[in-house]
Amino acid sequence: MGESYVREALADLPATFQLFCRRMPEGWGYLVAAGLDDALGYLERLRFHTDELDYLVSTGLFSECPSRG
Repeated sequence: MGESYVREALADLPATFQLFCRRMPEGWGYLVAAGLDDALGYLERLRFHTDELDYLVSTGLFSECPSRG
């Protein structure tokens, strides 16, 4: 998802995503989500270093970032 946002020049625009679970464990009647503010703060500060980006490209799963040329 992140790569498609970069490729389409949408990386600097706000985005909305959903968090869900496919099914609850048997016998569970509810789900508690905690620490979402911390998770969102982490994602807002997340940055990849050059060597990390190079590795991701080397897997063949991601293309070269246009801004890296």
